[in-house]
Amino acid sequence: MNSNNKNNKKQIAANKTNLHMQDFSENAENYTYDEFKKLIIRKLNSISYKLGIIENRFNMLEEKIQFSCHDFDSQECDIHFPISTVTELISFEDQLQEIKFRDTVLNVFKLVGGVDAHAMIRNIMKKVMTDTLAQNFSWTGKRNKRNFKDLNLSKMII
Repeated sequence: MNSNNKNNKKQIAANKTNLHMQDFSENAENYTYDEFKKLIIRKLNSISYKLGIIENRFNMLEEKIQFSCHDFDSQECDIHFPISTVTELISFEDQLQEIKFRDTVLNVFKLVGGVDAHAMIRNIMKKVMTDTLAQNFSWTGKRNKRNFKDLNLSKMII
């Protein structure tokens, strides 16, 4: 049995370059075959446990997104993005007076992502209105453009 252990230790030492687990690959020759096997099983169990936690978190996030998507029906509330004309924008602004419609629009905005607030606002703006319509607005209405800051839409986005 001692010769088996020695052979196993040599085999483990020879194969350590194939192992990518730093905490035991350098000291692999110090482990017997059984100790090494237990260590590998322990590491695999730990990885499996952590993977299960990640999978549960991912599933919860997926359910949350699906719930948010089913929480509103964009056709029922007449949300049509992107808005391409001033007339559509005025109509949209009128609809924002209704609390249910406003909440639905907020739910749509919540689903739009971005790495930071600036990117998220930019992504929402891209979703909400066409570039052609956006060119007719400035924040304060300067240079013969319409005032964007007084729109209900701007207050919702910010």
